[in-house]
Amino acid sequence: MQPGVSLFNKTSSAVKLPNEQCLAKGLTEHAQHTLRYVTNFVVLPLDTLLALLSITCNAVILVAVLRTRSIQRSSLLLLCSLSTTDVIWAILSVIRNAKFFILKDVCPKEATSEELFPRLLCLFSTLGSLAVISCDRLLAMSIPWWYRSHATKSLAIKQIVLVWVIAVILSSMGGGQRHNGSPLLWSIFFYLRILFSVCFALTIH
Repeated sequence: MQPGVSLFNKTSSAVKLPNEQCLAKGLTEHAQHTLRYVTNFVVLPLDTLLALLSITCNAVILVAVLRTRSIQRSSLLLLCSLSTTDVIWAILSVIRNAKFFILKDVCPKEATSEELFPRLLCLFSTLGSLAVISCDRLLAMSIPWWYRSHATKSLAIKQIVLVWVIAVILSSMGGGQRHNGSPLLWSIFFYLRILFSVCFALTIH
């Protein structure tokens, strides 16, 4: 064998194509390429389409409720809080998918603090909004006479603000401590987030 041919074979075996740089162990190369093609040409376009549809529908809800005073009841204001989280998450999905197609990010990377914060914010605000909506519907059905006199617009706004303040605090502490803080503080915030998530989930159920 000629030295040039041997050197070429070694170089070509060491250099991998972009779609071969992050092949996971345990699956055949053919299966991983098939999964990648299905993800790129089916899953991501469908996800982007659903995200754009979510932005449109939830934006219609927000505009309709916020511009019409006659329907600004407690239940619909709480629904607006939930729609806001859907809009934020849908926008993040569109941006993430667009970056994938434009930058050709083949290998998944660990999320930075700036990327992790809005994801956690959507998670906790969604759980909090669902918990508050569940309590609101329970009170409306169980004690309607009390609900009609106490479930005011100002009370709904206070509940929404409380949910988003808790979500912002947990998201900012969690995202920042994961990358920059000590392991002890990260563990504390991790279990604190689990505690709030369980409380929200129990309230929803």
